[in-house]
Amino acid sequence: MASEVIAKRLWLEEDLGDDYRWSYRVTKVLFSGKSEFQEVDLVDTPTFGKESVVVGVLLLDGKMQSTESDEEVYHELLVHPTLLQHPNPKSVFIMGGGEGATAREVLRHTSVEQVVMVDIDKVVTDFCCEHLTRNTAAFNDPRLKLINDDARTQLEQWPGTFDVIIGDLADPLDGGPCYQLYTQEFYQTVVIPKLNPGGIFITQSGPAGFNSCDEVFSLIHNTLRHSSFGKVVPYAQHIPSFCDIWGYNMAFVDASTQVLEPAELDARAAARISGPPLKFLDGQTLQGLLLLNKMVRKALAEETDVFTKDTARFIHGAGVKNCHSTRLRSSSEAVSVTAPGGTESADIIMEAVVPSGRLEISQLRPDEVQSACVVMARAFATTDEEITLTGATQYVRSVLGHGPLKSAFLIARLFPNDPSLLPPKGTSRVVGTVVISLHPDTMQPCPSQPPPAGSVYLSNMAVDTKLRRQGIARALLAAASSVARDAGRDAIYLHVKQSDPGPQALYGSNGYAEVSRDNMLVKLQGVAPRILMRTSL
Repeated sequence: MASEVIAKRLWLEEDLGDDYRWSYRVTKVLFSGKSEFQEVDLVDTPTFGKESVVVGVLLLDGKMQSTESDEEVYHELLVHPTLLQHPNPKSVFIMGGGEGATAREVLRHTSVEQVVMVDIDKVVTDFCCEHLTRNTAAFNDPRLKLINDDARTQLEQWPGTFDVIIGDLADPLDGGPCYQLYTQEFYQTVVIPKLNPGGIFITQSGPAGFNSCDEVFSLIHNTLRHSSFGKVVPYAQHIPSFCDIWGYNMAFVDASTQVLEPAELDARAAARISGPPLKFLDGQTLQGLLLLNKMVRKALAEETDVFTKDTARFIHGAGVKNCHSTRLRSSSEAVSVTAPGGTESADIIMEAVVPSGRLEISQLRPDEVQSACVVMARAFATTDEEITLTGATQYVRSVLGHGPLKSAFLIARLFPNDPSLLPPKGTSRVVGTVVISLHPDTMQPCPSQPPPAGSVYLSNMAVDTKLRRQGIARALLAAASSVARDAGRDAIYLHVKQSDPGPQALYGSNGYAEVSRDNMLVKLQGVAPRILMRTSL
């Protein structure tokens, strides 16, 4: 079945370290883009979500943020130990929390009268408010005030103080928007002065496994201990979608505060939390999570560094200002399927679902040359790469004449949801192209900036002008990576104009990084200077 082929062939990879990554199957890419502050991806996956739910997985800057299958565990542990520990929490400030789940759990506490949630990214909060239906009621609760701004600025300028402050921030990533909200200076000069007497601060604190706890968990813990809090209590729990044990640090203004006994925590939960019983947390569970293993306790005890702007440590990955650590890929094994209408299609390298329909990426067929040329001619119109339909046809036929060992011409074929997008008597439409050069004879790089011998070179990436921003270019890049891997190559190079931030962001979000800049091309060919970019496979 076509849907099964789609489900088996699109994967999302997340880098967990320099030398390892994990991947999970993606059934739909619902949104993939970049805000002013971070990369934002929303996908459906049967690994961590259910087919019947619109959004399964939310990723920010390439890091898993929330999945339907275990987000309640993460958010229950972030919110309820702290609010139950407080004798009567009425006012809560949430830093981050754009998906709305932290606010949802806070608002279950009947004592809470005011929640201020400040998330810097309106793209995230708007999308989650509309599509994460499990959090819709929280966004609409009159007790919640949502502000899209810098959390530090809003917390500093807020006229009052709070019983509880929650740090539901993105992980500290190099170039990300949040790392300065983990510093000693921020805790001492902003957080503590904004807490009421007896107030509590809680923050998610990154990976806390025995191999990963020294990335940022121990550092955040030690920073809080040296930031004038009376007591800091760490705890941790395995979160499957985060692929690790995840850490939390609960910091008390009052040093005499004692962690609740299990029976007392359960009694407060029964009396103060509305709605169904908590799914994961109870008194016994929290008591167990406070018992960290010997190796993690040793790492916390031996940590000497303090998180400052100048001595920050980051977990693996990078913010939008640097490179993206997540990419979509296809299975490397091509398959033949029957296309709608009963005709045998070309070998499919990968399939994907985009907002306008089902997408197939495959080698160009001879009967699709004209359609591919139309896409190229329209995409490059009014640019310094402008090409006539005749010129595009000659170029495409020359590529096909090189043979499969030297080059590949891939096309994206759309089976649209809207029949009006189909050509007359057609069942699909060519909506994208990319050329993969495997041999120096077929490469057309910048003269002063040739890619290394034996590398793969991409060119002529074009997407139908009426169907941009739907993930078609990402799918073509993923398919190109699959072809390059099959050819035994370990890197892909391409050029992008220095004056085009959009394509630069697209390639950067798919793992391409700048190698060098070429200004000679202006003199040699009279076109805009290029950036040579590279990705490792």
